[in-house]
Amino acid sequence: MQICCSAAQPPSSPIASPSTHVHQNQEHLFLLPPCISLYKVVKMSCCGGAVVEHEVVLDSASEGDDLLPDQLIPSIPRSGNLLLAANKIAEIQAPPEIRNKITWKPGVDIFFDKKESTIDLVMDLPGFTKDDVSVEVGEGQLFISGPRSKNELREKYGANLVLCVHERPTGFFLRAFQLPPNAVEDSVHAVMTNGMLEVKISCIQTHERKKVEILLPGAAQAEKGSKK
Repeated sequence: MQICCSAAQPPSSPIASPSTHVHQNQEHLFLLPPCISLYKVVKMSCCGGAVVEHEVVLDSASEGDDLLPDQLIPSIPRSGNLLLAANKIAEIQAPPEIRNKITWKPGVDIFFDKKESTIDLVMDLPGFTKDDVSVEVGEGQLFISGPRSKNELREKYGANLVLCVHERPTGFFLRAFQLPPNAVEDSVHAVMTNGMLEVKISCIQTHERKKVEILLPGAAQAEKGSKK
């Protein structure tokens, strides 16, 4: 899943090899790995653009985390300065050591709050409390995970339980995201309300322009020495 968080140049149209599946619309041509089944790519400008969804129909050779393409999709130009590097948030694969433990994935909405300059992530986790969910951030990545015991109902109702329909997911979930370069990791704020987790991440959109003093070679060396 791809959420674009700033402006960037649209990519030039690459040439697809016979083993590569291609998805094209009026703005972009995407190359995606051939091992993916059906995956939905979501794009959103973090400058107030609308969400556009594209269904990418590929073959059905794999499941689970293999559905996640490794490459990022460039954002849509929304700024007058098209030389800015693209800032994007993208879903990434879980670490290999826990990848086979994931049994389900809760739904999530991600959007950019232009007024507050924050990335907002909203995840539905009915039946969960804040103590059931782990939110971790570091090295430019965000991880949200938690377990739901397969014996949850059995532990609650004991021998009186007669399960006729079982549709609620159980086991372990994890969603992992690569944060954009302008995300401020120390600003991450998470709140759980009635089974809905909301995570806010502040973004630095611009840096103020400042005057840089030009020094003579000797003065530059002296300044470096004084800072040590």
